[in-house]
Amino acid sequence: MQLHNNIFQIMEFFRPTPALFPDDYQLASQQLKQILSAKKPDTFQLIALISQFNQNERVEIANLYPTEQLFSTFDCNFKSDFLALLQALFTPRYTVFAKLLNFVLTNSSKLAPILPYCITVPDLLELQKVENFAPLFEQKLGKLGLQMTQKVENCQATPEQLKSELNKGNFEENLAYVIQNLHFSFWQEFIAKNENFSAEIKEKVPESEKFIAASEAKNDMFKSVGKCLKLCVKGLGTQDEELIGLSAVFGDRMRNKIIKGCYDGDVVKELKMDLSGDYEKLVLAVWGLE
Repeated sequence: MQLHNNIFQIMEFFRPTPALFPDDYQLASQQLKQILSAKKPDTFQLIALISQFNQNERVEIANLYPTEQLFSTFDCNFKSDFLALLQALFTPRYTVFAKLLNFVLTNSSKLAPILPYCITVPDLLELQKVENFAPLFEQKLGKLGLQMTQKVENCQATPEQLKSELNKGNFEENLAYVIQNLHFSFWQEFIAKNENFSAEIKEKVPESEKFIAASEAKNDMFKSVGKCLKLCVKGLGTQDEELIGLSAVFGDRMRNKIIKGCYDGDVVKELKMDLSGDYEKLVLAVWGLE
């Protein structure tokens, strides 16, 4: 059972866009229409329906609605952050991810040093498919835009060099280096070709900073998302645009109490201190916290 749960958690993080249960999506689309056809839609029913599906599945449901009509109905019935979150939750994950990255990297966001650690090579390959993603990032951050969309096939670097790159003050260099070298591409192209590397890195790089195997990448990213969430809700007021993006991109991947193990503090209590109403309920439902 434990093995099954571990496999499920890995699949939940890396799963491709599913079309596994078309009958369920069709039924959900019909239920969504029924809820939204009321003069005053029941948000309790709406939130309950949304929380049954992951981000990719919600996009399938929106396509059946279809999407343009669904968003128009949202606009007529809801407003503010609740509306923005609803729209994000029915938008393709990587469209939301690209928007979140653009916002974080071009504004004074506390997420900037952390969010790169949430990006995997599979994520990056999908981000490349988002319209205007590479040109946008090149425009905003120079050559970094192109560097982000190029996989490094030969990562010839020592643990000391990698650690040095990650400790540099220049964020753009750090981001490019992290994306190019960590997780799958780093493991497959460098560590796999150096049989003594695992022992070497344990000796030379502190436990808290060591680089990880592909099979453990999800744990590192979960911790990074937990840090991002913490930065969104601490301080004077929640950073709603960032929280909405994180919820749509990572919310369903962090379910099954995973988020509680990655968040430093009482995540439910801290979210409730600043959020309220249907917006609060939807955020907690998507993160699997209520």
